[in-house]
Amino acid sequence: MHRLFFWLIAFCFSLPVHAQLRIIGGSTVTQPEFPWAVLISLAKDSRPFYCEGTLIAPEWILTAAHCTYDENTKIIYRASELMVSIAENNLTVTAITQTPRKISSIILHPQHNFDDYIPYADMALLKLETPITTITPVRLADTYTSLDEAGVMATVLGWGQPTQHSSPNYSEILKKADVPIVSLNICNEPRSYNGTLDDTLLCAGYAQGGADACLGDSGGGLVVNTATGWQQIALVSFGQGCGLANYYGVYTRTTTYLSFIQSHICTQSVIAPTIHVTYADGIATAYWDAVENVDGYYLYFAPYSNPMNDQTLNHIASIALGQQRYFITALQPNDAYYVAVSAYRGNCTSVFSNIETTHNF
Repeated sequence: MHRLFFWLIAFCFSLPVHAQLRIIGGSTVTQPEFPWAVLISLAKDSRPFYCEGTLIAPEWILTAAHCTYDENTKIIYRASELMVSIAENNLTVTAITQTPRKISSIILHPQHNFDDYIPYADMALLKLETPITTITPVRLADTYTSLDEAGVMATVLGWGQPTQHSSPNYSEILKKADVPIVSLNICNEPRSYNGTLDDTLLCAGYAQGGADACLGDSGGGLVVNTATGWQQIALVSFGQGCGLANYYGVYTRTTTYLSFIQSHICTQSVIAPTIHVTYADGIATAYWDAVENVDGYYLYFAPYSNPMNDQTLNHIASIALGQQRYFITALQPNDAYYVAVSAYRGNCTSVFSNIETTHNF
């Protein structure tokens, strides 16, 4: 079904390291292109930070669940015990941590299992006491995106340990490493994670190793650069070692848990647009009415089935189009699709528009 839009959709059995995950084999960031990157610290700890996160709304930080509790006792920290520092236009840990911000509440995903080996639903939200209004939060990729599919080149960010045995255990300057997303089948091979991972998790890295998250990077973002800007597809969760051969970095998919995130950060509903679809001489055109005060639109498409069945429901795909309010494409003979659209404001998305069909029979 992706041929319709092919030109647009251009660690094992040892105990993994959780709040000590980190960037290996990366390069130094030389300009503040990731202002929404966040450092998380414990008020009682002498370390400048121990985990990372991303600003996803003016008063909300997204991070790993295991960053919010003591890993020995499994007791969740009080909000007053955590502080966050936002990168904004700074690049160094020293500069960023000069202005820590207080947390008012901590929300763990209700399905998080507090497991030291495979931490499922490893996701938490931190609510800031005071909203951040000076920077634009990172965009979270849509549930139906293709940005988290195997083969896509993603970027992992962090100030964590630059090598497995380096000292000090963090980088003063933000680093990034480009890592390809790896299929779950490969990541679950016996020489890797041996069938222990499910599709709520995402693997990224190289079979030969050399590029990975490392000490201090847990909770940080895995992002993809797109025509509409950086989009976050996952967050750093765990892994076996740092950049070891066959032990890919393991990430929690933000796309899987988008509804959980939106249920907490979205206080005002976004109005859904109305879509119109026409077809003539092999060309399908979709266009939709403007919605006020939104940042952009998603176009959704799926193969047609009548009655609608899993052939459709299991193959929905989406494209972020920014403020563009139309889409034109050629249909091949016998192509048939359902088409819909939604509007988004920040990381809050409307329900689907009306669903239309187009075909070339």
